[in-house]
Amino acid sequence: TKCLAKKPLSDFQRRRSTNRNGTKCKTYQGRDYHCHPCFLEKHAVFRSAHRQMLRDNMKRYWVNRRVKSQAYLRLRKYGLTEDAYQGMVKVQGDRCAICGIPSSVAAKGVLLVDHNHTTGAVRELLCTCCNMAIGLLKENVDVIRAAALYVEKHNNHANVP
Repeated sequence: TKCLAKKPLSDFQRRRSTNRNGTKCKTYQGRDYHCHPCFLEKHAVFRSAHRQMLRDNMKRYWVNRRVKSQAYLRLRKYGLTEDAYQGMVKVQGDRCAICGIPSSVAAKGVLLVDHNHTTGAVRELLCTCCNMAIGLLKENVDVIRAAALYVEKHNNHANVP
């Protein structure tokens, strides 16, 4: 141990015989070489010396996990493979089918799969705002038209007192 104090074996954490990548760990009777306080000190020194690298690794991990999670949900919910989704993105020019904003400007940088809630049929890809607007208007064409007429009516007279 680093502190050179004689300690019972129970003061040393258990350790697997192999790392996650399959390489052998240096252990003594299945225990770590450092006692727990020395391990914590060593770990704190490593973390402070490699703070930016650890942050970058975690950021990469969560971005990758989010992308995989979104792909899994699209497949499970809509039966849409990642290739099919990317094909739809390409056909739409990586833009929302309604307002035309690029996916890079859309919330979380992705376009959402719009589908018919009655039949479950996939329609096109929309930004979060347009997808929510259609959902809040209950996909009712008459209500959507009435909302458009309402906005037009009040936009034309916006500067009139």
